[in-house]
Amino acid sequence: MEGFVPDEMISRRAPDCIQKMAPASLGISDVDWTNQFVRDFYASIEHIHTSMTFDVHDSIEDEKNHKIWLWLSSVAYFADPEIPTGGGEYVFMLTFDEKDEKVKRFVQFLDLDRARGETQRINLTKQRQAKQKGTKPEYIVNPDWGHLLRK
Repeated sequence: MEGFVPDEMISRRAPDCIQKMAPASLGISDVDWTNQFVRDFYASIEHIHTSMTFDVHDSIEDEKNHKIWLWLSSVAYFADPEIPTGGGEYVFMLTFDEKDEKVKRFVQFLDLDRARGETQRINLTKQRQAKQKGTKPEYIVNPDWGHLLRK
């Protein structure tokens, strides 16, 4: 996936798509990641990430019910050369529309330790950018991860 372009990400989702994050220990499993929420979140970090690669380790497909489960890992690349690459491990549970063209439901299980590391990298980038501009950083992602976009 080249970059984190919100509109490109949304283009793969049905208009009423809901994404959930798991496990509950993240503290955000009750948040509905609507298309607007996804757009706002990724717009806040699209200038930080340059790309992300995924390696699929296994998958389960249920054609009758338009579902696929993926176990995968990722490597995230940052625009700031001072910030090391990040990444994580995930299970994506995707439910598609009847034509298998758009995602209707998306449950994302995150590796909590790596997710925290990723948020620290994002926040470090925001700190560095704010320092260069002489402004106060706006943390979209809290290092505790449980307060993600809770404003």
